[in-house]
Amino acid sequence: YAICYEMSVDQHVACAGDAGATLYVDSAAKPAVDLDVAHQRMETIAQRLGIPAMLCNGLGEGALGGGRSGVWDAAGTLLAALDNDREGLLIFDTDRGTAQVR
Repeated sequence: YAICYEMSVDQHVACAGDAGATLYVDSAAKPAVDLDVAHQRMETIAQRLGIPAMLCNGLGEGALGGGRSGVWDAAGTLLAALDNDREGLLIFDTDRGTAQVR
């Protein structure tokens, strides 16, 4: 589990892998302008660790609510993501490796 900035710290990501993590989850407060970079980083984390990665980002908190929460499979493929202008649920089935938006 990571909190916002920690996803950008290579040592933190490596420690998650070394500890045997089976899912990397980052809880964030990222603005819209930073989300393309955050999505690329989560793709890289999933690929590097060989496990699914999930970004849980806030929505609607002024500059810190860019939304676009998403989940990537172990190969770094984006399975599903929320948009940046409405609330919703991103559901990831860890047994099946599937995701859906509601």
